[in-house]
Amino acid sequence: GACVAAASGRVGVARLRELLELRERTSEFTVMPARGLVLERVGYPPDAELRARNEITRARRGAHEVDTISEGAATAARDLARLADTPGIA
Repeated sequence: GACVAAASGRVGVARLRELLELRERTSEFTVMPARGLVLERVGYPPDAELRARNEITRARRGAHEVDTISEGAATAARDLARLADTPGIA
């Protein structure tokens, strides 16, 4: 919902950056419906790797991993800002 709000001009990219830096959930935006989304496949690792993958999945993330996720979100916000400056993109 936040990306739709930014693309439609209801909220600025600077506000999106602020929200990303807060690292807290907000109800400021409506969760968008999954219209047009299709689950194409579900993939599983080979049987020999299932146990290791299960342990990775159940492990808690450390602070350094959370920072990496935030960096990815910041990159997405920069990409959105570039799109907002592109003529013909609303």
